[in-house]
Amino acid sequence: MLGVAAGLQIFPVFFGLPIVVRGIIELVQRRKKAEWHPYFKFSGGLIGVVVASFLLGSLAGRGVGAWREWQEKISIHKNYLQGEIFNIGLATLAATAVSQSHNDATYYSDDVSNTFMRLDSLRRNRLLYYDLCALFFLTWVLTVVSAPANDLFGHGFLIMYTAVNLSPYYYLPLALIPFIFWKAGRPLRLYATCGTVVLFAAHIIYFRGGYVSFRYLPHLLSSCSIALFLLGIAAVSLVSYVFARQQHQKALSHEMGGA
Repeated sequence: MLGVAAGLQIFPVFFGLPIVVRGIIELVQRRKKAEWHPYFKFSGGLIGVVVASFLLGSLAGRGVGAWREWQEKISIHKNYLQGEIFNIGLATLAATAVSQSHNDATYYSDDVSNTFMRLDSLRRNRLLYYDLCALFFLTWVLTVVSAPANDLFGHGFLIMYTAVNLSPYYYLPLALIPFIFWKAGRPLRLYATCGTVVLFAAHIIYFRGGYVSFRYLPHLLSSCSIALFLLGIAAVSLVSYVFARQQHQKALSHEMGGA
């Protein structure tokens, strides 16, 4: 999964992050070493790869100073991405929803003024945006705590959607969700597969074969559907965990009663 993420340029660290967080939680809860040690082995490897990549990048090209230039450029790019109507991500959803500009455009240059209006609306409604971030983050943490170890990679999608702004080609990685959850429990596997099919079918029909559009309402609906779909993955995982735990407790009670 990390290799696929790197190949598609979709921030592989976000897919490793659930495993790192799970290991920290297991350690804080003072579980047995056999329970938290595998998570820390993976975390150590992931951190090692990130550090090695940073060092290799620093030795090549223009040295360590190039990282500061990259950070400045990516910050400008990130801020502008929040207002572009055809991108996805929680910040883009919030900016589109609260914007006073509901105008449609035909070309990229026509939408520039709308972009700045969306960014201004987002700045004036920061509290609402932070509340949404807190809701998504809390849902993600609860999911990471309870999800089976084999499902943890896939839950990186939700935190990636919450934390970063995503260009149009990030619609493609959504198609990987059924394969990532292919070995998950039946409810989550069915939701991931059927939900992805419905999500893409709706986009194909509504956008007439494409997803890049400068129309306000279609992209507001698109952003909402993607957000709800990703939240649904977390919700199904949480409900499955609660149901399995209840069944386990009933089975234990039945065994004790029989004894």
